[in-house]
Amino acid sequence: MIVLMTDFGESEYVGVMKGVIFSACPESQVVDLTHSISPQSVREGAWILLNDYKHFPQGTV
Repeated sequence: MIVLMTDFGESEYVGVMKGVIFSACPESQVVDLTHSISPQSVREGAWILLNDYKHFPQGTV
């Protein structure tokens, strides 16, 4: 499983990233955690990961 968390907002980059993932690994499972992180906010991203990683199976990327 691949979980996506970005600061891309509603841009087309989310779709492009998923296209690349599925082209490389068609059987992959992709989950959108959020794409609303404030631009370049490492602290905000770290906080979300700290609170949410435990809800996904071991081995999730």
